[in-house]
Amino acid sequence: MAEKASESSNSISLNTVDGKIFKVSPTIANQMQTIQSLIKAYDSSRVISLPHVNAFHLSKIIEYLEGKSATTVSAVKEFEAQFMKDLSLKQLKGLLIAVGYLKVNELLELMPKTVAKLIENKSVEFLRKFFGIVNDFTPSEEAKIREEIAWAFDGVDED
Repeated sequence: MAEKASESSNSISLNTVDGKIFKVSPTIANQMQTIQSLIKAYDSSRVISLPHVNAFHLSKIIEYLEGKSATTVSAVKEFEAQFMKDLSLKQLKGLLIAVGYLKVNELLELMPKTVAKLIENKSVEFLRKFFGIVNDFTPSEEAKIREEIAWAFDGVDED
C-alpha cells in the first residue's frame, strides 16, 4: 500500500491535509507537476505539505499512477475504467479537485471524460447540486427559460 514506508532512501514524503504521511518514489512524485515543482524549489528530503489534498484522494492518485503500468492499450483502458467505476460522485468530485491541484496530467485527461459521461442527461438541479452552483434565477425567469428551450429538457434523467 502507498502509506507503507518505502525501502528507498530517495522516497518523497507527502503530508495530506488530514495529517497522513505518504512515502512515494521519485518516479511517482515526478508524475505530479506540483510535487515536481516543490521538489525543485525546496529540499526533497523534507516533508511536502499538501493543504488541498486528503489521504483518500492522494491514495487513489498513487494507486492510479502505480497501476497504469499495463503494456497494452486495452489493458490500460480496462484499468482506467475499473479505477473510475469504483468511485462515487462525491469521491470523483474531490479527486478531480486534488488531481487539478497536483497537476497529474494523465488523470487530468481521463477524469473530465468520466465526469462528462456521469452528468450526461442529468437535470439542472442535479448539476447545480453536484457543482455547488447557486440558482440566481427567479422562478419566473427559470420558467421562461425552460419554456424557450424545452427541447433541452427532453430525456433528462430523474434525480
